[in-house]
Amino acid sequence: MIYIYFLKNKSVALDCFKIYKTVVENQLNKKIKKLRTDNGKEYCSKEFEKYLRNPGIIHQKSNPYTPEH
Repeated sequence: MIYIYFLKNKSVALDCFKIYKTVVENQLNKKIKKLRTDNGKEYCSKEFEKYLRNPGIIHQKSNPYTPEH
């Protein structure tokens, strides 16, 4: 499945991830175990990291300026 969320600005990334997490976990009846992101500030904030830590989601960050193939 592919989900696309258009963000007005980067500050809403956490809110969109919360929605995504709820939708995916309800539809698939499975928990998200890992999240892979770039090192964007919107994904590395203390609030985002804290949110991921609570359910035990592992946050994998790609190296800066490294394309994912």
